[in-house]
Amino acid sequence: MNIKSNILFRIYLIGALCTIFGIAVLGKVYQIQTYKHGYWKSLADSLTTNVFEIPAERGNIYSADDKLLATSVPYFELHIDFGSKAMTDEVFKNNVDSLAYYMHLVFAKNSTEEYKQQLIKARKKKRRYYPLCDKADYALLKDIKQWPLFREGKFKGGLIVETHQERTNPYGYLAQRTIGLIRDCAQDVGVEEASDSLLSGVKGKLLKQKIAGGEWIPLKFAGQIEPKNGYDIVTTIDLGLQDIAETSLQNALVEYQAEFGCAILMEVKTGAIKAIANLGRRKDGNYSENYNYALGLSNEPGSVFKMAGYLALFDDGYITPLDSINSDHATGVFGGRVLTDDGHNTQYTFLTPGKAFAISSNVAIAKWLTKYYGGNKQKFYDKLQQFGLTTSTKIDLKGERLPFINKPDKWSAMSLAWIGHGYEVKFTPLQILAFYNAIANKGIRVKPYIVQKVLDNGKVIRDYKPESSDKKICNENKN
Repeated sequence: MNIKSNILFRIYLIGALCTIFGIAVLGKVYQIQTYKHGYWKSLADSLTTNVFEIPAERGNIYSADDKLLATSVPYFELHIDFGSKAMTDEVFKNNVDSLAYYMHLVFAKNSTEEYKQQLIKARKKKRRYYPLCDKADYALLKDIKQWPLFREGKFKGGLIVETHQERTNPYGYLAQRTIGLIRDCAQDVGVEEASDSLLSGVKGKLLKQKIAGGEWIPLKFAGQIEPKNGYDIVTTIDLGLQDIAETSLQNALVEYQAEFGCAILMEVKTGAIKAIANLGRRKDGNYSENYNYALGLSNEPGSVFKMAGYLALFDDGYITPLDSINSDHATGVFGGRVLTDDGHNTQYTFLTPGKAFAISSNVAIAKWLTKYYGGNKQKFYDKLQQFGLTTSTKIDLKGERLPFINKPDKWSAMSLAWIGHGYEVKFTPLQILAFYNAIANKGIRVKPYIVQKVLDNGKVIRDYKPESSDKKICNENKN
């Protein structure tokens, strides 16, 4: 009986101890979740670290005449670490009044007394990442480092400096679409986009610690990886010529009240782009570089395309400068559709190629092309291909539209006549320029380009040379 009682006593004792232990655990959990919730959360936050990327300094973009077209200007985000162990109460007390005065003097968002109370409150809470200034330039940073408290040194003063970059164009809107834009909420454009892999550099690594309030402060550690700055780009743009091109274009647009326009200046022998001006009218009636029409706009070229037809006719030996054709007073029927010239051409009957081109006769080129290529449309298409008109220029910028020319099996009965004076086909201004440039260059087609050198700390690491076709687009001695 005694043995049974002893066993029961032990069981009750163990049960009671377990119950008391369980109540104690629940009580501790309740205490942690309520009375000491802030303390434990702060402690957990302080033990959280993560590796963040350090942006590399983006390379500069220069003109051919060594003018700075785009650069990265540093700015600094400033915070105060009031939890720094080196910042004693005595150091803080001796400097807080003067620091509040300087903050009022420079930032002027609060009174000196209000700034002082904010600083005292942040000090009491041992705030590790108190915001001081979100965008200071170098001159202001240099000045702030001499302010009361901060002049005590990095650790006693608690000043935290984080460097950021802002892209800027020293010459404002000049060649802006060509130089390009780096944008967070839209697609990048221009040289900035096309050469991004060279300009952007390689990001570094920085360890940061998460503190109370969800803020991160940088920690210096031996394994920190410094970023590698981007390369510099030297373009073919001549800033003086660019200025002339934009001014002349704007004057012409204003005179004729045009919606948009572009002007391209390219070296005949090399293909180097010396200027690209793109201007479109804004809602307020003024003009700005809102789109790269030179590369991105593909339109029917109209009469400027007649040169392709005449070049094909001459190159195939179908006509000579002394030949003539009856324009029937600027009227013709092609595929059942009547084609006429402007009224001033009705006075002419027989036209030589030179005269027809000079007065921009649609009927003359349509008749010649129909006469010699009407039975073999593929041969004319092959000529356009030979001239380089069926492919892009492959310029070293992104966004170039492809030419549009239907294959001959999709042509209607009137297509040959209409293509002859620049319809049913589409090209960008740059593609038409490249074609005319090949004619001026004695039949040698050159690739337009805008990046000529890549520099690493002033040393040339890439030097781009002009690229030209191995074969001429036509026989320069024909007729």
